[in-house]
Amino acid sequence: MEKLAQAEVQLVESLVRMHAGLVQPFEQELAGLLRSDLQVTLVSVDRRCFAESIVQASDPSCCMLLEIPGTDDSWLVDIGPCLVLPLVHRLLGGDDSQQPKPSCPFTPLQQRLMRCIVGPLATLLDRQWSAVLSEPLKLGGKADASHWLDREDQVFQLVLGLSFDQYQGFITLCLPAKMVESAAEAITGRGSQAAEAGVDDAELATSVDEVELSVHLPPTEIAIQDLENLQVGEIIATGISSDDPLEVHLDAVPRYQAKAGTLDGQLAVRITGPLVAKAAAENIV
Repeated sequence: MEKLAQAEVQLVESLVRMHAGLVQPFEQELAGLLRSDLQVTLVSVDRRCFAESIVQASDPSCCMLLEIPGTDDSWLVDIGPCLVLPLVHRLLGGDDSQQPKPSCPFTPLQQRLMRCIVGPLATLLDRQWSAVLSEPLKLGGKADASHWLDREDQVFQLVLGLSFDQYQGFITLCLPAKMVESAAEAITGRGSQAAEAGVDDAELATSVDEVELSVHLPPTEIAIQDLENLQVGEIIATGISSDDPLEVHLDAVPRYQAKAGTLDGQLAVRITGPLVAKAAAENIV
């Protein structure tokens, strides 16, 4: 029993190390998306019965699934009800005026807008779990917490605190304990590597290989007849304003917007913000 208890403690500690690397990048993504100063904290990681999770207490509920393609495993993300209306207000361009507490189920539009919040989290989780999961983690649809797992099933509950303006609340992630236990050796091994090296998991994920960086103009179009008649020396008008930002891609994934310039006689770009806000807004419909 003592060995089992030690293994459980080691597993929870490894999960804490893995997800501590989420806090700063998630905070940065949300700050750009909401155009507001905010704070994200890792509140807790623990194992408990699903019936005792924070998710079960959310009323009204705003839950979404994170899915692992090719498996029956899914994770559950819940945005605390006291955060949903302020977040919706911000996403739609509102200021920091007081929002009423929810008294009825969230509308389909409000649920879809919360995908803008969970989308960046799913991307960061996929990066942290890439060495453990067999397939990339994907943001799924709306979930009914009461039908996700049996109330007596065990979960590992990850709680992130979010505060902005005068609002505070929790974003809660529930991982099926059976899935975590089956990957325990890979999880604890990865956490141990990070601890021994003195780096967090975000650094560990990018320390093995270099990342390919490329800079792109925003997408535009050209008529087929113009394309067929192109000749050397010809200038192509893109229709893009000279003030429009460039797109910075990491390993072919669009990540940042930037301005072009030079540094020590070499081409360079200055990062001006994340691309997540634009991408998330396009994916809510």
